Amino acid sequence: TGMVKAQSEQYVYFDNTIGRNATVTVSVGEEVSVGQQLVQYDSTSAQAAYDTASRAYNKAVRDRNYFQQYGTAPSASAQTSSDSDEDDSTTTVSPQQRQQTEASNYQTLQDYNDAVANAASELEKAQDVLNQTVIVSDANGTVVEVADSVDPASKESQTLVHVTSEGQFEIQGTLTEYDIPNISVGQKVKITSKVYPDQTWTGKVSYVSNYPKQNASQSANASGNSGQSGSQYEYKVQLTSPIGKLKQGFNVSLEVTKDDDALLVPVTAVSKKGSDNYVWVYDDKTQKIKQVKVKLGNADAKQQEIASGLKEGQKVITKAEKSFKDGETLKNVTDARGKKSKDTSGEEVKSID
Repeated sequence: TGMVKAQSEQYVYFDNTIGRNATVTVSVGEEVSVGQQLVQYDSTSAQAAYDTASRAYNKAVRDRNYFQQYGTAPSASAQTSSDSDEDDSTTTVSPQQRQQTEASNYQTLQDYNDAVANAASELEKAQDVLNQTVIVSDANGTVVEVADSVDPASKESQTLVHVTSEGQFEIQGTLTEYDIPNISVGQKVKITSKVYPDQTWTGKVSYVSNYPKQNASQSANASGNSGQSGSQYEYKVQLTSPIGKLKQGFNVSLEVTKDDDALLVPVTAVSKKGSDNYVWVYDDKTQKIKQVKVKLGNADAKQQEIASGLKEGQKVITKAEKSFKDGETLKNVTDARGKKSKDTSGEEVKSID
């Protein structure tokens, strides 16, 4: 089973670490697009911090550029000019002094570069903080919920805006650890709802989690019932037929469907030997069973698809027993459809169709 949910959904929760005043800029029923503003937090302090960081960055760049052009710091330029006016005598600079001056200038330039880099980093941080005051939509959709007011002092989650993708649904649910080996992405499914029992929808598995739900596995271990309840894995099914009367929140049942040319047997009919898979085929005339190697296809919790190895019309023992032997005679076998072959030995067969 699963539940019909919007394919994309966004909840915007009040975050007092961004600000204590938040203004919702959309209304219920409004269609929004990716990047459209949903909420505006008070940005006064964030804007001021950004402006300060911007001025500091611009100054750091100016100072570096000045040094690169004149070879001295802006604050020292006036003193240097005055000294040069008073002393017009020519001095001879030794190679050692020139080397020391070049090394000093190189080190000073690196200091200016570091100052620019630090200022740029602070400006980027200030920009991020300022950006956080504006919350935008992650997807195209419709606003279905807007908060009238929020309590900044509350420790509970408070929804400011709820956006869903109207008309774009998917089925979400969980699989047990016993189902997970038989379900894979791409499998086709049939979807039914008790609300509309005479209608069906089609879909395909679009996602199966590789990791169990944390709360489910923890509760199972805590209660000591991990062997009974087992871990649960989230899955998603994409609808491939028109939505029709399906609504968000509907609980639906899903059944993996076979390809037109595929043959199905109960999963209990398949036995494994090494890396090969087998089923036991029953012959009505001889009342004997034969072990047949098969290639498996998709499966769900109950049915296994046989890709090759069987023919339509053959009868397969529904529950493979380890005690079976190739060529063994089984009398009084019951047909899974209710028909009986001879008497009743307890074994059951299923006709392949």
